[in-house]
Amino acid sequence: GARAVPYRPVVMMHGMNEDATHLQRNMDALRATYPGIYVTSLAVYEGRRSMIHHMEPQLEAVLAAIKADGNLSKGFNFYGESQGALLARAYVTVANDPPVHNLI
Repeated sequence: GARAVPYRPVVMMHGMNEDATHLQRNMDALRATYPGIYVTSLAVYEGRRSMIHHMEPQLEAVLAAIKADGNLSKGFNFYGESQGALLARAYVTVANDPPVHNLI
């Protein structure tokens, strides 16, 4: 039978004035190193929108995107760059459901 993928999912959050594709190299590297791993980069408040909107609605979008992704229901590792790291930390502080196991 099929073997379950042993790797915990990874969520990536881009920095200010970037978009989800900005982290593609990181995602490709993880997939090459850990075949079958689930990796997603959140496409929320991309580009200029990340600069002109307050953090609260951005965090709400992060929460909604994570809740909507069934692959994350048992927890995940969260990687954020720059402002994305602040949003990742805010997620852990405010909600953390599903849980973050490693915040990077």
